Amino acid sequence: MESLKDLAKLISDSAKQIEDSCARRGVALPALEDPATTANDVAFDDPLVKQAAGNIVAAAAQLTALVRPPTDTLQCLILGSQTAAALRVVVKGHIVEILKPHGRAGLHADEIAKQSGINSNRLARILHLLASEHILTEVSHNVFALNRVSAIMDTGKTPQAIRAAPEDKYVGTDGVAANVDFMGHLIYKAAAYLPEHLLDPANTSDSLDPPFNRVFNTTMWEYLERPENTHELRLFGLMMRGISKSLPSPANGGFDFTSLPAGSKVADVGGGVGSQSMVFARAYPHLKYVVQDRGSSSNDMHTHWNAGYPEALASGQVSFQAIDLFSEQPAKDVALFFVRLVLHNWPDDKCIAILKNLRAAAQPDTRLLILEVLLSSAVPSQSAPASLEGQGVAVKPPAPLLLNAGNQGVLLHMYDMIMMGVCMGGAQERTLDQFNALFAASGWKTERVYRQPYYVIGTSQIVAAPA
Repeated sequence: MESLKDLAKLISDSAKQIEDSCARRGVALPALEDPATTANDVAFDDPLVKQAAGNIVAAAAQLTALVRPPTDTLQCLILGSQTAAALRVVVKGHIVEILKPHGRAGLHADEIAKQSGINSNRLARILHLLASEHILTEVSHNVFALNRVSAIMDTGKTPQAIRAAPEDKYVGTDGVAANVDFMGHLIYKAAAYLPEHLLDPANTSDSLDPPFNRVFNTTMWEYLERPENTHELRLFGLMMRGISKSLPSPANGGFDFTSLPAGSKVADVGGGVGSQSMVFARAYPHLKYVVQDRGSSSNDMHTHWNAGYPEALASGQVSFQAIDLFSEQPAKDVALFFVRLVLHNWPDDKCIAILKNLRAAAQPDTRLLILEVLLSSAVPSQSAPASLEGQGVAVKPPAPLLLNAGNQGVLLHMYDMIMMGVCMGGAQERTLDQFNALFAASGWKTERVYRQPYYVIGTSQIVAAPA
């Protein structure tokens, strides 16, 4: 019974820590029914609150696994695909935009069905599922309202405006709804074939094609560039904005952009539409940014910047450059190569080729900034911990939580599964030791690491210098 009591005590102690912090600062912890606004999120500005919240998430999941019947646990996990499908119905049916004007009062399922064009009975069943998962609030029988979870999928547009220009639904948004749309479509289809793919005797090597290729008879990148999949390609680029929300703020730690002289060039290598560069450009306007990606991303990049930061394009602070990651790097006067969520798309040999091309173009004072997920295990690694971890080392979660905080950090391992399912064989999220090995093979050396603490889901920063 010790684990049961210890986990319950950790939840209780963490809840009190949150309450004490809010009382000390004179702020209130928002209710689930409260809208997701900057004002309401101020309760979480205290790092101690973030840590306590992470402890509650991890402990509650571990406690649930301890006391719930194992058959129920497995059923809920395997049937989670139904929740994902329901979420995509909400996004594709513009349900969030339909509900937004009605606030906490909500709207009856029949009226939501009428405005969305979805069968009333079927839609009500979907909304009941999402309310049971705390994604929506059921105000009264069959009357549903947004809450803090579902409200973040709002595009800020009316259903009428979206229907008038459906291809532009996610343009100018933060990308959260685009993330739900993209992940719930292509990624789920590929994941469904993972067991058959892994058990196929012809697929015993990491270098072979992923399940995505089995489903769509081509690679994801080639699929996205087919003329008939223009919408999916645009969706992918806009989705990356949603992922940007999990990145460390450039103004709150990490690489010191102020150390770069005015006019220095930052190359966003494989940057898509340049969503993260836009964050940096606003925070550090003394620098110039060049977004590098396939030529097919050019139009979407310009559309994205014209919608979100047009003055940067007009002034020349930002530009686009078409590149091939596996060919010679065309920019030779770069102060910082910024590579965000690119290397996890490729196996080790391809990563080394990419990094070698950057190293060949680097000057002695050029730095390489990698933003990627850093994996950790539920138990201590058998290898010695990396000695170059430097600042920002993650604090260990309290006992009896797993070393990687279990459910609190499980998203990182889900990202790793996505890499296995959709990208070239051998694509993966990596540990710091694995990144150090890539650098050693490509002429770079780790200089400093800014690792996310266990209670923050997101990417970490690795700064490398020419070896």
